[in-house]
Amino acid sequence: GLPNQISEWDWYHLCWDGSLYNAAEQVMFACENAVDMQPQVGTLVDSRGVALALAGELDEAKHDFQAFVNWTSDADKKAQRQGWINSIERGEDPFTSEVVAALRLE
Repeated sequence: GLPNQISEWDWYHLCWDGSLYNAAEQVMFACENAVDMQPQVGTLVDSRGVALALAGELDEAKHDFQAFVNWTSDADKKAQRQGWINSIERGEDPFTSEVVAALRLE
């Protein structure tokens, strides 16, 4: 692409960081842009899931987390996301302040 083109990873970083710092609604467009550019890359779908969850759209987030679980070979992340899916299915919001704080360190 052009040297000044914004990559899917630029969008991803805006999506991820914005979501985890209380601006999920404001950065949702970045999450969508990243996924639109590379819909088969689970990491991008997962970041949109985090944004959706933090924006209160838990059912939509669950679909993104399931796609990531199916895609990733990272056992720890797979287990973590499966736990989030299970929480959402129980009607709980898995995104406690502790979870968000831990994700900020990834």
